[in-house]
Amino acid sequence: MKYGIQFNTHHFREENLRKFAAAIDPAGALISNVVGFIDGTLQQVNRPSTDDAMQKALYNGWKHLHVIKYQAIVTPDGITSSLMGPVIGSTHDKVAFSMLETERRLEKYLGLSENEEDQFVLYGDPAYISASPHVYTPFPSNTTDPIERECNRSMSKVCIAVEWEFGEVMKHFAYAKYRYGMKTGGNNPAKIYILSTVSKNMLHCCRQGGYPTYSKLKLLPPTLEDYIHGMRRERIEGEDDDE
Repeated sequence: MKYGIQFNTHHFREENLRKFAAAIDPAGALISNVVGFIDGTLQQVNRPSTDDAMQKALYNGWKHLHVIKYQAIVTPDGITSSLMGPVIGSTHDKVAFSMLETERRLEKYLGLSENEEDQFVLYGDPAYISASPHVYTPFPSNTTDPIERECNRSMSKVCIAVEWEFGEVMKHFAYAKYRYGMKTGGNNPAKIYILSTVSKNMLHCCRQGGYPTYSKLKLLPPTLEDYIHGMRRERIEGEDDDE
């Protein structure tokens, strides 16, 4: 399952991408080829007590916390279809995108047409501006163009799904975000958070609805069997991290 959580290629097959785009469009989104939402999330960890270098690396000056960071892609069925990381907490989202070589995967699995206008894309917050032709971001917040303003408004109503799914992990598996229990030199916080995310996905598959992303976008997740099948893929040379 290690490689499946990094990027679930089975979930990103073409027939699913078309379903994802079709689910987002009726929800009011003005961009019709979006198939998922990308964002970073932080896992707070206990402050390392002896290693000064580690303290500095994990310290996020914006949040004023010691954290590790992940990059997630959520699809309209509520599945966190890619969870990559961790990286150190001070890493900017756009830098993490580059470090984790996300663009290579997006080009392969979303760029199904030579015509750029017919390719599928993800939608992310302004941190991802110019990160990739396969990641669309909002127009400047101070735009006076009415179409651009309406596009920003419409997309903000659907891209909230990625935040909802971060919240679902914390709701059902709160220990993964319990700072004092997450010790980088002890119980492997990353493994706990990753397994919590996989378990959240499995819970969605079993429930088949009843969570915020489904309430908004009305797309059922895969069956549990289909999800596990996609997660159990083999390593793809040149794509998957061996760490």
